[in-house]
Amino acid sequence: MVTALHTPFYRYGPAQGVGADGVLDNGAHLTLLYKSFGYSRVMLDSGISGYVSTDAIAPAPDEPKKKPAPLESKPKSKRHVSEEPMPASQMEQPLGLPELPSDPLPGFRY
Repeated sequence: MVTALHTPFYRYGPAQGVGADGVLDNGAHLTLLYKSFGYSRVMLDSGISGYVSTDAIAPAPDEPKKKPAPLESKPKSKRHVSEEPMPASQMEQPLGLPELPSDPLPGFRY
């Protein structure tokens, strides 16, 4: 985005023989193609690429995000939750995983 009040726009570079090809006003949107010291290569919304002063441009501020529409609340189903503790026989059931060796480090091999 152009931050300067008016900044010259050069189609082929600031050293071209005929001067600026146009002037960009404050707030003009553009796409940064290559940032360099002094002048940067940009592309205008119209698709024309050229050069503007690096000091005259800055990233555009983020657009505010739209709030999503509120969801309709559905009545929550009432689930029966048992207040009784789970029997110990159910808690200690094996998961079917292989047992790990008692020594976690493998033996030294040649």
